[in-house]
This record gives sequence, structure tokens and C-alpha cells, in this order.
Amino acid sequence: MVTVPDKLKPLFPSYRHRAGVYARRRPSKRLKVNVVSLRIATAVVFYLAAMFAAAVYMHTILSSEIAVSAYINGQKVAFVSDPGVIREAVYKITLNSTNLSADFDDGKLPPVTKVPDFDFQVSYRFALTGAFGERETSSVRECTDKLFDIVRKDYTYAFIVFVDSKPVAASQHYSDAAGAVERIEELLTNTAHREGEDIDKVRVCSTIKVQYGLCDRTRILSPEGLYNRLAKLLDVGTPVCSKAVSSLGGENFAVDYGVSRVITENGIPVTSKTVPVVLTENIKIETETRTVDYKTRYVESEDYFVGETFVETQGRAGTELVTYDLVMDGGEAVRRRIASRETVVEPVDEIIVVGIRPLPPAVPTGTFDFPVALPYSITSHFGEKRAEFDGDAYHYGVDFAGEKGDPVYAADGGTVIYTGYSPSYGLMIKLDHGNGFTTVYAHCSKLLLEVGDKVYKGRLIAYVGDTGTTTGTHLHFEIRKNGAYQNPLDYLEK
Repeated sequence: MVTVPDKLKPLFPSYRHRAGVYARRRPSKRLKVNVVSLRIATAVVFYLAAMFAAAVYMHTILSSEIAVSAYINGQKVAFVSDPGVIREAVYKITLNSTNLSADFDDGKLPPVTKVPDFDFQVSYRFALTGAFGERETSSVRECTDKLFDIVRKDYTYAFIVFVDSKPVAASQHYSDAAGAVERIEELLTNTAHREGEDIDKVRVCSTIKVQYGLCDRTRILSPEGLYNRLAKLLDVGTPVCSKAVSSLGGENFAVDYGVSRVITENGIPVTSKTVPVVLTENIKIETETRTVDYKTRYVESEDYFVGETFVETQGRAGTELVTYDLVMDGGEAVRRRIASRETVVEPVDEIIVVGIRPLPPAVPTGTFDFPVALPYSITSHFGEKRAEFDGDAYHYGVDFAGEKGDPVYAADGGTVIYTGYSPSYGLMIKLDHGNGFTTVYAHCSKLLLEVGDKVYKGRLIAYVGDTGTTTGTHLHFEIRKNGAYQNPLDYLEK
């Protein structure tokens, strides 16, 4: 008989059954060890990761450079390695605005004024380059370009008009300022003439200068506006001012002289201590022609010996036309000054050549050089028959062509044995060179040595002339050996 149980036993134990069985069991030591090991491993990994992150961070810090971000007027303009880069960029702007200068008379740009005060609000914030910061820093050139972009909004290059060193206005063209001053002078002059004043001109005598540079755009005026601005500065309260000034009105200030000129009192510029003003004077004009002295310049030359000197270019004085302004007050001249100088004839400098070649020994060398400067020209050869002089038609020397005053040189070193005058040879000098040789230099205009003087080869001893019996200016040169006449060319051309 099969007995069927009241309740079948499940094939798999229930969850509660299993839980109860496990609960009654004792905890495994192996499980505890695994949990602790896991916690230790986790702590080690976290620690190593933190150390690695710190190492990477420190490496990045050490490999980066500390830099600053520059803000101007609240706007970031550059990332620079040092604040000095920004300061140099500002300096570059100043330098770029003051480097240009030229002469007004040549039609070039006038001197450039300093950069105006830009009122830069500069601030800096520290930062790093590299992974945690900007990649590259800006150069001075890049910073300068960014600064120019900022200032271009409110500034531009223009011609700034200064009265008594104080800026009063600006114009787009240099001629506008000169035209405004000339217009004021013309109006005042015409008014003074109508009122019967005995003057030639009413001249603006304030220090008015025009300089090219960066300027606030709001200061730039039209030609008419510039004229009105200067007219408002006319002074009507000084004794030397024209009565005609009152026709334009103005404020009572004071300064000195000139349209792009400055006048001085005892060498000291006269300037205003308050505010700028345009001052005028009544002028009578005088002119005078004056002599301009020439200058003497010395030129050293190794072509000539020490002690030899001559005038290469004769100095010549020049002339100039000087115009004076006579400042009039009540019909009397109270001041006289030079208004302009105009060169009529340029002076010519006198040039004197001075020899610096060391002197050779004053002894004979046994050879002869030409007694005149090369290249030479012969007008009469040795032994030629010609018109009879002193009963003898035979020519005993060589005649070298020359102008009066040309130098005559010793053909060789020796001693002066004769200087004097003869009817046929004129002024002549004779040298003894030893070994029976003598030389003669005749028809000179001037002799430079005396008997007994020692000479070296090439020394200047006389000047070419036409004294004695001659048919023209030349040097007659002889070489004698033991009293016998020799053909000089046989010795000179060796």
C-alpha cells in the first residue's frame, strides 16, 4: 500500500528555509579576510591615484610659466609674460609718435609732438601658460598693435597748434595754421593802415608752433574754425599791440613771438605763465646787406713734406640780405630784431694744404727728379739754337712750362751755394749736390732759401716766374758736372 504524504516535500528548498539554515551556520573566516583585503586594496589604489594626480599637477606647474593677463579699460588685450611688455608697448606708441621730424621749408612734415595722455586704465591678473592656461604670450609688437586699435577710436594723426607750448586746436593740414595766422595779420594790418598808423605790418608775435602727432579727434577744426579759435585768443591789453586788435576782440592774456618761431629776451624765451594768447606787434621793416666771412680749412696731405704748405683754394667772402623788424610803439622803435637772413652770395672756404710726409735726410742721393710737378711740358730743349741772349744763342738747360707761382722743387738733396738775381737768369738759386754736380733754377718769381741751407730731394725751394731775360713764364733748369753743362733729360729720365 502506498502511503501518500499529506504534503509533498519541495524539490528545492525555499528562500526562507535557506536563509534559516545559513543563519544558523557560523560566519566563515575566509569571507572576512576577503573583505578586509578588498578594503586595503581600494585604499592603496586611491592613494596611488592621488599621488599620481599630484605628481602630474606639480609637473604641469613646474613646466608652466607664470604670466599675466593685461586688461585696459576693462577689456582683455593681451596675455604677456611680464607687465613690462605692456609698458614697452606704450613706450613704442610714444616713440612712434615722436620720431618724425623735418624742415617746414622743404615741404616735409614738421616735428612730431608727444603722445597725448591716453588715460589707460591698466590692470593685471596672474595666470599660467601651458595646459592650465594660455598657450602663447603676446609680443611687444602684438601689444602695440592692440593698443593702437584702442586709441584709434578716439585719436588720429593731425597737425596740432600750440600757443605758448599749450595745445589750443588741431587741423588736418599744416597750411591751415599758417593761413589762419596770415589772415589775422592781413586783417589787422589793413585796419591799422585805415586808422593812419605809420607801420608796415601788424605781426603775430606769440609763440605759435605746429606739430604733427596723435590728437584727440574732437580738437580737429576746419580752416575757418581754426581762424576763429586763434582770433578769440588775441590780446588787446598790451602796449605794443596794434589798435586794430580791438576790431576782432579777445581775452587779455600774454606770451611771446613767432609763427613756428620763438623770440627771446637776452637769450631767454619769453613765455606765458597763465593761459595761451595770441599777441601782436606793430612792425616797420628794414633791410641791410652784410658780409659773410669765409672759413679756413686745413687739409693734411702725405703728398707733401712736413713744413710745406700752400693755399689750394682761395677764400672768398659772401653776402647776405638781412631783414630787421622794428617794433613800434607810439611812433618810436622800442625793439629791433632780425626777422630773416637770405644768402645772396655763398662764401667760399679757404683750403690750405699742409704736408705731413716725414722729411728725408738733406743729403745728395746721386739721382735727380724733375724740379716741377708732373706731368711736365718742355718749351725749349738743351742745345737748341735760338735768339741770341747775352751774345750766346746756345741753350744750356731745359725750359719747363708753368704758371707764375707754380712750385719749384730741389732735384736732389744738397746745399744752397747761391741765391740772387742776374740780368739774364733773373731770380735764381744754385744747389751743390757733391761729386761735382750742381743744379740751377732760373727766372723764379720768389726764392725760399738762403745760402748755406741744407735741402732734401723734393723740397720746395722757389716759385716759377718770368724774371730776367725771358719770352714768357717758365723754369730754366740746368745740371752741371764739374762746371760742364749736361743735358738734364739724360739724368731726369733715368
